[in-house]
Amino acid sequence: MSRIISWFSCGAASAVATKIALSKYENIIIAYCKIEEEHPDNQRFLEDCEKWFGQKIVILRHEGYKGSIYNVFEKNYMRSAGGSPCTRALKKQVRTKFQKPSDIHIFGYTVEELKRSNNFIDANNEIQTEWPLIDEGLTKADVLGMIERAGIELPEMYKLVMNITTVSAVLKVAWDTGIK
Repeated sequence: MSRIISWFSCGAASAVATKIALSKYENIIIAYCKIEEEHPDNQRFLEDCEKWFGQKIVILRHEGYKGSIYNVFEKNYMRSAGGSPCTRALKKQVRTKFQKPSDIHIFGYTVEELKRSNNFIDANNEIQTEWPLIDEGLTKADVLGMIERAGIELPEMYKLVMNITTVSAVLKVAWDTGIK
């Protein structure tokens, strides 16, 4: 029998994809590849999502690297022709060690990430995937709204990125209009 694995990333999209998968399937494994250097508020978000999901999330990590990007850096270049060594070591290798050939993998890519999902399928065509957010036509704005309506505060990194994006937009407008 196939296992259903929803890959949770401590992001809004993977949380909503997991919630949708839970409404579709009876038995689901929610898996998270922990990276030690991620923002500490991710743990709070993970725990809030466990309450929302009504089940625990399985936390996985690359034991050889102790889940740390710095341990990967010591042994690899930052980026190679084969992609990012950190993503490969701390996420893909962890996933492939955990998965079984008959598993169905749920990923939280939004409709804006259709090309990214197609690239993922091309690079990982040995696994069966489902893309509930793309299938339902959900955007990043949609998933952020769903998290807000669930009463879950977004992880701190979202606020930091939103502030950087806002500052960048303001600077671009200022530059484009000649304001200095």
